Amino acid sequence: MERAGTDININKFLDLTARLTGKEMDAAKKAAVRQGANYLRRVTNKAYATWTRLPTRRHGVSGVKKPGEAVMKEDKENPGAFKVHIMGDYMMKWFELGTKERKTKGRKIVGSYRKGKRKFITRAGKGRKTGKIDALYLFRKAQRYSGKKVFDEMEKRLIRSLKRINKSK
Repeated sequence: MERAGTDININKFLDLTARLTGKEMDAAKKAAVRQGANYLRRVTNKAYATWTRLPTRRHGVSGVKKPGEAVMKEDKENPGAFKVHIMGDYMMKWFELGTKERKTKGRKIVGSYRKGKRKFITRAGKGRKTGKIDALYLFRKAQRYSGKKVFDEMEKRLIRSLKRINKSK
C-alpha cells in the first residue's frame, strides 16, 4: 500500500534557523521554492523535447525559442510563490490536452447566398481530414513523477543556504 504522508525531522532545521533574521529566512525560503519549481520546469522541458520533436522557431526580437518550454514565474499576488505552467506556448497545449479531428473545407469558392442578414458561401471540391493530436499529458506526468524530488531539491537548497548564512555570521 502506498504511503499517504511523509516523515519530516525538523530538529536540524530548527537548529539552523535559530539565529536567522526574518529577511535572511525569507531569502532562503524563496531560493528553496525557486529551486523546486526549476526542477519541475526542467523535467517538463525534457519530457516535451523527447516526445514532441518540434523544430525551433523565431520568437520575437530575442531570438530562437525552443519548443515545449515550460515557464516558471513568480506569483505577483503571493510573493515568494512560483508558478510553473505550459501555457506560454500555444502548441504545448495541443500536446498536453490533445485536439479533436480536424478537417478542411472545399478549396474553391463558387458562389454565395444570404439567409437573413448572414452571408454563406458555397464551395466546390471535397474537404479532407487533416488529423488529430492525441493527448500526451506530459506536464501532468512530470508533476506526478517528480513530486517527491521537487521537495527533496527544495530541502537541499534550504539547508545549503541556511548553512551558508550561519557560516557567514
